[in-house]
Amino acid sequence: MAGYPPQQPPQGGNPYQNNQYPQQPQGAYPQQQGGYPPQQGAYPQQYGQQQPYGQQQPYGQQPYYPPQRAAGVPGMAIAGLVLAFFCPLIGLGLSIAGLNESNRRGGAGKGVAIAGIVISGLMLLANIGYVIGARGGM
Repeated sequence: MAGYPPQQPPQGGNPYQNNQYPQQPQGAYPQQQGGYPPQQGAYPQQYGQQQPYGQQQPYGQQPYYPPQRAAGVPGMAIAGLVLAFFCPLIGLGLSIAGLNESNRRGGAGKGVAIAGIVISGLMLLANIGYVIGARGGM
């Protein structure tokens, strides 16, 4: 190969002195074929936006996003419906709280909360009727 190994140093003894670098031969390194694609940068930018200084995430970690509220039926409405059969007073309170929560969410679970209120009311009336009937029968 022409020009490689480098020529003998000039009389000064140091080939790198005064910007006299040895020339690399052309074509010494073959072109890449296949394998991994060439890398563009160490940290990819998402959607062309760069985070402000001090806000960079470590490589390989996702940025933190606050959890989204579920659009499903509120848990208080479900608990109120279930407890309406066993303990109607607590079921009534939870069903009313579930109805308020479902109204804040845009109506999701409103029917479950109303069913809990109705069943709690009916079970309260049945319990009161049972207590009055049991006292009157003595």
